[in-house]
Amino acid sequence: MAVALTAKWQVARMAAGAGPAADAPWPVDGPTVWRLITLPGAPDGLFPDIAAAFLASRSLTGLLRPGSEIASLPLPDAETYAGMLRELRPALLRLGEVGGLSPADTAAAEAAVVRRLNELLAGGGPLSPPSVCVCCGTPSAPWEEHCGQCRCAGG
Repeated sequence: MAVALTAKWQVARMAAGAGPAADAPWPVDGPTVWRLITLPGAPDGLFPDIAAAFLASRSLTGLLRPGSEIASLPLPDAETYAGMLRELRPALLRLGEVGGLSPADTAAAEAAVVRRLNELLAGGGPLSPPSVCVCCGTPSAPWEEHCGQCRCAGG
């Protein structure tokens, strides 16, 4: 955790334009910096963008895609987009509106990508074939060869 906090602190300093010197002034107070650097997630990924938006008023609006674009995303892109939103939303919930985005904006985008993922996964059929008992054909747990009744009967 200490390594991640130090790395986030350094990323935040660069995003704020504070420079590498430990005594360089910050554009915000200490508790606010603490709220930023203790956000969930790694210091790379989306954190530099969030820090720049929070500390230097940069825009994050380019991260959100229009609903029509989300509705046509292929599965790998939809998963990647959902992951980005999972990282962004907690930051906005903790920090409030940042970079022109609010928690409601990310919630709407998340709902759209969840609909798309459900559509893609439902259209692909079951994730694993149904499991049935080898003796009687009754549905059974995927890790069992026999249903409970046949296993008890010695099947």
